[in-house]
Amino acid sequence: AGEENEGAAIIAGRMLADRLGEVEGLALQLLDRLKFFVVLAMGWYGTGLIAEDKKLRANLLYFARPITRWTYIRGKLGTVCFWGACTVVAPMTILCSVAAFASPDWAFVRESWPVILKLEAFAVLWVLVHGLLVLALSSVCEKRNHALAGLFGIYFLSNFGSEAMTRLFDGQGWRLASITRNFERVSESMFGITSGNVNWSLEASIWILGGVSLLSFSVISWQARKMELGR
Repeated sequence: AGEENEGAAIIAGRMLADRLGEVEGLALQLLDRLKFFVVLAMGWYGTGLIAEDKKLRANLLYFARPITRWTYIRGKLGTVCFWGACTVVAPMTILCSVAAFASPDWAFVRESWPVILKLEAFAVLWVLVHGLLVLALSSVCEKRNHALAGLFGIYFLSNFGSEAMTRLFDGQGWRLASITRNFERVSESMFGITSGNVNWSLEASIWILGGVSLLSFSVISWQARKMELGR
């Protein structure tokens, strides 16, 4: 009887591990499918946040009140990131919550909590970087449609252009020009997967994504400063 119980426990453990692995795989697939819709949602709702203020000269009303440009930037960034979070962070949280409640004795939380944290962290990072990029484009454009076109122009040209150059010159280094590919490199490092499409160092992708974020924030800050001065 003891051996039978031990064998049953081993089988149950293997089944549970398989189920947890399926949930993790499903979560990664969902995250991959939602990334484009995050850009779409943030672009649709975020590209007009600063552009429309400039067009309507609403900055004169904003900065006539006791707020600083940093408060203004935080408010706009929080708004655009809210829509990104609704698109990807919320679904990931719901999926992980359902898996946690459905697993016996909170096994999903106990066994896979590092994966849960990584999924949420990656989703937040994706939203934050793209939120800064969206606001930067909105701040330099007078019309929302121009900022939206610029966003998708950068997004698609960087992806398809880097792929075309990679195939033309047979070198993966061109893919470093793609924001999506750099996020793919980060995800491979975080989740321990390998696709063979992004064979470069993690540090390179971190520098590029950090550079995009810093450049975007600098543009936003500079434009907000001009708006604060009434220009």
